[in-house]
Amino acid sequence: MLHHTRPSLAPSDLLSLLLVTLLAPSLLFAAPTQSGSPSSASPALYGPIDLQKVVRLAELLEAQPFAPQAKDIRSALTTYIIDAPDLTVILHGDMLGDPEKLHPDYGPLLVAQMMFGMASYSINHPRAKPDDLAVQLAGVESALRLYSTLKRLRQDASMQQLESLVALRSINKLSQHVTERLSRDSKAPGQAK
Repeated sequence: MLHHTRPSLAPSDLLSLLLVTLLAPSLLFAAPTQSGSPSSASPALYGPIDLQKVVRLAELLEAQPFAPQAKDIRSALTTYIIDAPDLTVILHGDMLGDPEKLHPDYGPLLVAQMMFGMASYSINHPRAKPDDLAVQLAGVESALRLYSTLKRLRQDASMQQLESLVALRSINKLSQHVTERLSRDSKAPGQAK
């Protein structure tokens, strides 16, 4: 189940953009061929998704964001997280900075990766609550690992607000940033959680 809080986003709805970007072009599972094996599908995606596969696929996307089945994997993970009754992710819209300033091609990937990182942490730490600092920090860390990969693979992937988060991480202040965002969001009136 996905809960999305929007502290003060601009009129463009980040979650709608994310879901349209991730779900529209993809199928949930790869179709088997006559031989029973997936047609050009990643073995990691073929078959039903379970909790441990969520963790493995989230890690795969951090390292290989443009793998042949990456769009299908993102779509499947997003659908799984939304539909899973025993998995809740609270997505704070500006945890990575101003959503309007994220790169239009890479911003949705980073926000999705943040969600996948939180889901992975929650799976590995079942007692964690969706708004715990450790869960939210795991999501940001996952997005930053993806960001590092994006910068290695694409010359146009650099984003100042992500560079600021990388700098905070390098001086051990990233958890303070996440704590401040969580504190601010918990004080915002009218927030649905």
